[in-house]
Amino acid sequence: MPVKKQTKYDPENLDFSNLENFQSIDVEGDWSMVKDRLGFTKTRRSLTIWQAAAVIILVLSVGFLAKQYILNPPELIIATTGEEKKDVILPDGSQVHLNVHSTLSYQEKFRRNNRKVNLSGEGFFKILRDPGRPFTVNMDDRATVEVLGTSFNINAPLHNNEVRVQVVEGSVAFYRSGERESRAILKKGDQAELRMGQIVLNSNPDPNFLSWKSGILYFDQSLIADVVNQLEKHYNREIILDENIPNDISFTSTIYNQKLEDVLEEMSLVLELTITYNPDAITISKRN
Repeated sequence: MPVKKQTKYDPENLDFSNLENFQSIDVEGDWSMVKDRLGFTKTRRSLTIWQAAAVIILVLSVGFLAKQYILNPPELIIATTGEEKKDVILPDGSQVHLNVHSTLSYQEKFRRNNRKVNLSGEGFFKILRDPGRPFTVNMDDRATVEVLGTSFNINAPLHNNEVRVQVVEGSVAFYRSGERESRAILKKGDQAELRMGQIVLNSNPDPNFLSWKSGILYFDQSLIADVVNQLEKHYNREIILDENIPNDISFTSTIYNQKLEDVLEEMSLVLELTITYNPDAITISKRN
């Protein structure tokens, strides 16, 4: 889907680059010219009147310049994905890889003292370091991730209150929106979730959190129920385990961008399973 632009007024991101005209106004000189042309006599009363007039002229000048140069609202960029993933280059050169069914919105020009974006869905961020402008990702007023320069993955489904963050390099601050004082600091390799309104560190990190981006799945003596759950998410297919399959069956393999049918064929040979393909779902059962 194409990237859309919207106009949004933001008083903190005003453009002051064309104020040289305003800065060049010579109030004293203009005041002298007005007095000379009108034959002004220096009485206290007339001085007050003309000073008031000068103030009015100054205010009107500022208003005109503000309208012409300052109040130029920035454009809001909205990048969305459907069934295809998308790479996005941000105004500062940072990169975001968006997963399917995700939306990223940001201003066409970042502010002078910060960089802010909003994410719905899933995205992998590779942020350029800029200590003077912290980078923050807001997830629909649910949670915020704040960084200086690092790479990390965020999964924040639109219709789900849970938010998952995994740090690949550097460190990030992860907190509920508006509650920065209670933030959790995540470092390289850390994973955490916003669950039931609380930030919870994951003591058993998921090795496949980036499989949607890399196409690689790792299974090391993984229980078959966990394997099926990962395959469902990765291939976006419903897979049903038959009741005759023991819960303690495990599977070990590394999947490199393979077709689902090939993965299931490998599982069927190693674990002696039967794979049945139906239009709506795939069923896995124990071989007789």
